[in-house]
Order: sequence, then structure tokens, then C-alpha cells
Amino acid sequence: MSFHYQRMPFLCFCVALILCIQILSSTVSGANEYRDDKYIEYGDVLEDYPAYHDHGRPVCSPDDTSNNEKQCLNPSDFVLNEFFVAGINLARYNNNRHAVPAPKYRHFNDYRLHTRPFLLYHDFDIGDKIQGNETWMDLILIRRHLQRPSISFYSDKVARKRWLKERGYPQPFLFYSEYRDLLTPKRLNASKEELAQAILPRIPTTHGFCAKPNHMSMTMGNWLVDIDPYEKDRPVKFSRTAKQLRDDQVFDPRECADSLAHGLLREAATIESFALKNIRPGFVVEELISNHEDRSLPPHEFCIFVVWGRVYIAQWNSVEVTNRYLDGFIYRDGSIVPGCDFKGTLPEWVPWNEMVMMAESLATGKDMFRVDFLVGVPRYSPPGTAPRAVLSECAFHTNTQWCNSFMAEELVRLWIAGYKIGNYHVVENPEIPPDFLSKAQLYGSNRP
Repeated sequence: MSFHYQRMPFLCFCVALILCIQILSSTVSGANEYRDDKYIEYGDVLEDYPAYHDHGRPVCSPDDTSNNEKQCLNPSDFVLNEFFVAGINLARYNNNRHAVPAPKYRHFNDYRLHTRPFLLYHDFDIGDKIQGNETWMDLILIRRHLQRPSISFYSDKVARKRWLKERGYPQPFLFYSEYRDLLTPKRLNASKEELAQAILPRIPTTHGFCAKPNHMSMTMGNWLVDIDPYEKDRPVKFSRTAKQLRDDQVFDPRECADSLAHGLLREAATIESFALKNIRPGFVVEELISNHEDRSLPPHEFCIFVVWGRVYIAQWNSVEVTNRYLDGFIYRDGSIVPGCDFKGTLPEWVPWNEMVMMAESLATGKDMFRVDFLVGVPRYSPPGTAPRAVLSECAFHTNTQWCNSFMAEELVRLWIAGYKIGNYHVVENPEIPPDFLSKAQLYGSNRP
């Protein structure tokens, strides 16, 4: 399947997917009491969708010296020469995936006497599952099926945002967050109507907000609502799909509450990880962050991949009107990754170094981790406010769509290198709150 990424909408394939869903729904109608046309989603059919796409450029032929690097891709262009972790250059590990000469280095053991090992948290350790020839999807499938309850903490928005707040990390101001079983403690099997009634008083009506379910990803179930606290007569703008906020419909808080209640009763999509599927359903309501140039749009998003505690690459996404776009991929030093047709350099308004430092801090003890940032301004901040980076969420399991296979393969090479070189010690994970597992287990035993 070919997919052109040059300023092409991420979700242009949604038309075909929605048609597929509509066809499938005729055969499975009634299978899910809470699945109706109002909340149709396409995530359930993404399982067989490729993890990366041909962005339209051919791979350079090694026999053709006339190839122009702007017209074709050379796999070796994506192979890093340096990627130091705990004193070891993981980039020198070569799995012969491409016919590119490996850099000449001394034996790995020559360096171990002069460096301290990477301290890997025990619940992230997959060393016993690594053969050395895995692909990106192989490693993601390992993560998807990893049954370690503590890992759910990193995808639990309610628990995670509270943890980040305690440690002073910048994030959108949190108005409210709660788990489903605590919304109606006397009714663990509460109906959607009962849950909506409990949620409604928590929906702000005097200012804007962003509301999202706890146990879903890919912006499923998100609400962006713009209620101007200074201009009471201005129509409310909103979006049910994390796209441009519009006022061509009337915002009804009851519909928002009903949507969130619906999300509380749905299971995570089939392609999601065991970790996400076993999160206590809940929701968060937080400050609305906007694009600094057009406040009717969501902010820019930077999804930063950290391998063995060091930033490898970041995916830059933005929204224009009704579509989500890939703006490009960025290396740790701020340079643009070739092959995705992004032209120019990283704008000065992007607080890149700050995001790199925070991402690496949050990736301590992890073999591979994704940290997502929003870059924009609080919706009701004064004109001219400089954009800032705030943490959105972290991802233990990612459904990232790469614009070509080579950058994903290089991430895999570095990920595997850490295990194969072996300069790490497995230690206990000190980040999991003491009561997180006990509460999760209690919820599991009383799960509706």
C-alpha cells in the first residue's frame, strides 16, 4: 500500500475505513450495546494497517550513480554513526539489515571497564525475548502482549497526570480527573445514563477545556471545547475529533457527558496493548491548549522516541482545519530526518532542547519510550504569548505511522543493540506509586 505523506492528511484513508466499518457493522450490529453511529471509530480496523508507508520516493539504486538524493532514498542515509548510551556507542552494533559497511570499532567489552551500565527497570526488560532479527512490528507486538500490570501506570492518564503534577513537570492545568468506579461508588455496574448524570456537573460551563477518556489512544473520545470566559456572548466552538474547533453546531454539555460516559463503558481498541486494556476506565478534564498562530486549531504535537534513555527521533504533527498532518521527523540535534519531504529547518518557536531534556528525564530506566508534547499557548492567554511545551502523555506501546521503513528500522537496530551489547543492569522500578497496583487489582476483582 502506498501512502504519500507530503502535506497529505494523516486520516485521508478514513473514508475507506469508515466505509469498511459501515459494512462490518451490518454483520455485527447489536454485538456491542454502546457502539452506535454517533461515536463511530476506526481504530478497531487498524490492526492490519502497515506501520509505515512508501512516501512516494523510490529507493536509490546502488548501480545508478545519477540518482539525485532529492529524488530517491538511500537506506544508509538513515544509519547513525553515533548514539551513546551509558558510555557505549550503540550505533556501532550492526545487524546486517542493509548492505552498509559497519563502522570499525574495538570490541564492545573494551569499553565496559570504563563505563557504568544502564539501569533498566525490571518491568521494561524484554531481553529474554530478543533474538536480534526483529522488525519494528515484532517489537511492538512484544510490547502489545506484555502482561505486566505495573506498565499500565504509564498509559493511565488519571494516575500519570497526578504523578507529573507532583513532580513539577509542565502540563495543561488539570481541572478534574476520576476513575469510573469512583464516580458511582455505590453502583459499580452503573448504566451509561447514570454515569453521564455523574459526569455532567464536572463539565466546565464558564471556560474552555479538553476532556479525554483514560483508556483510549489516538485522540479517540476527545472533546475540545472553547467557551470564552471574557466574551460571554461568543458562540461556543468545539470539536469531537481533536480537529479545528467550530461553532456551526450548538454545544450541549449533556452530549459531552454522554460521550464520556459512553467511553467509560467501552473497551480499548483491539490493536491496543494489554497495558492499556487493563487500565481502570476514567476521564480527565484539563486546560485547553491552542495553536499559537490560530487559536481555533489544536496545538502542534511532538511525539519523541527515546531509546535507552536517549532521544532518537521525534514525529511532528499538526492540524489544519479538518485534517491532521505529518510535518516531519526530527533528530535529537534538531536536524530534519530525510525522506518525509519536510522542507526548511525547525522553527525557532519550538522549544526543542527543553523537550529533549524532559523526554530523556521521563525515559529514565526504559529501553524504549515515547513522550508526547503539545506546543502552543493556553487558549485564553494574552495575544502574543510565546508558545510553550507541555506534556501530553507517554506511550509504552505506540501505533506510530512512519513515512518510510528506514527510520523505524534504525530505531529497531538501536533498541536491539542495547540488549545485544548487554551494558545494562535490571533494577526495580521506583516510579510506580505504592497504591497503584493494589487499586488496579481491586478494580479488576470488581470489574463490571
